[in-house]
Amino acid sequence: MSSYVSSGRALAGLAAVGVLASAGVLAAAMPAQAGWRGECTVMVSNATQYKIWCDGNGPQSYRAAIKCFGTSGTSYRYGAWKWHGDRTGSYAACPGGVNAITSRWMEFS
Repeated sequence: MSSYVSSGRALAGLAAVGVLASAGVLAAAMPAQAGWRGECTVMVSNATQYKIWCDGNGPQSYRAAIKCFGTSGTSYRYGAWKWHGDRTGSYAACPGGVNAITSRWMEFS
């Protein structure tokens, strides 16, 4: 009888290891936790345009922001809010004419 109990415990132990191993495989295959923010990359940056893209998986958001200066004075322009990892990026540009960007930055929410 003790031999049966020992092998029963051994089988139970092996079954538990199999379940843990399976759980490890499933956990590794699950997507990253929501809210992960990755690095941001400047896609376009010149005298009148600014486009950025931020890696991640949301739900946090970002947008491009610029300060333009021209004959009509100073104005601020903002790109659309995008979620981290959206793959399209946020774009801001000064209006036509002699406007030029005097500063640029990224905003996060």
